[in-house]
Amino acid sequence: MQKFAKFVFLVVFIVLCGFTVQTIFSSTISQERYNQLAYEIPNRKPEIRQSILSTDATQEAQSKTSLDDNINIEETSSETTMISTEEEQNNINWEKLKQENNDFAGWLNIPGTNISYPVVMTNDNDYYLSHDFWKKKSAAGTLFIDAYSPEGIDTTNLIIYGHNMKNRSMFGNLRKFRETEWFNNHSTIELFLKNETKIYTIFSVREVSSDINTLNYSFTGFNIVDYINAAQNQSIQKREVYTGEQIITLSTCVGNQSKRLLISGILNQ
Repeated sequence: MQKFAKFVFLVVFIVLCGFTVQTIFSSTISQERYNQLAYEIPNRKPEIRQSILSTDATQEAQSKTSLDDNINIEETSSETTMISTEEEQNNINWEKLKQENNDFAGWLNIPGTNISYPVVMTNDNDYYLSHDFWKKKSAAGTLFIDAYSPEGIDTTNLIIYGHNMKNRSMFGNLRKFRETEWFNNHSTIELFLKNETKIYTIFSVREVSSDINTLNYSFTGFNIVDYINAAQNQSIQKREVYTGEQIITLSTCVGNQSKRLLISGILNQ
């Protein structure tokens, strides 16, 4: 009986190791493809790419558990990279990116971080939780706009979801906005569209209930000033801003099914 138990344990261990290796490989390949895809954004040259992993992030990457919802991923030693946004232009290679994925809706970038990814939109809020931009199975998924946004990219509160990955890909670095120094040094969100670039000033970082039936997750039909005030009343970090015509809200998990981390910005006039 003891030998049988050991045999079962060995089989389970081998299967789990195989799954972990496959997940690591898939995640690494996807990140490399995203890095290459970033060259479709004007003035993003290989020589200005740089690592943003700090000492504490490197130490943290030794952990084998993702903060993402019930996804366990052993970290790789590959560096997470960021792209400089100096001398950005107000256009992107839209046709090329649309050819890659017809669900492509824009490119999200937070200057000074590794968060620089394509954003998709479809009529399903589940698919891109587990598929990359090329529609391949991926634990990291893809950044996507809430499928129920009534006016698409022009919705008053544009909500974009992404996984909080332990290796800091996707929205993994949003957690650093809870730190005062990081928040103070990273104040803008850029959204590159077909014929324009939208720049948002971040005004709130907060952990809230995952209940979508709250003002935090409202799309439209609210007063923007009221939204800003309510968000800042819940904020870990906040910045005074003037009102604008659109809010962008980046949403990710925090290792707790009942809560979400939200980063909100107001469109600059």
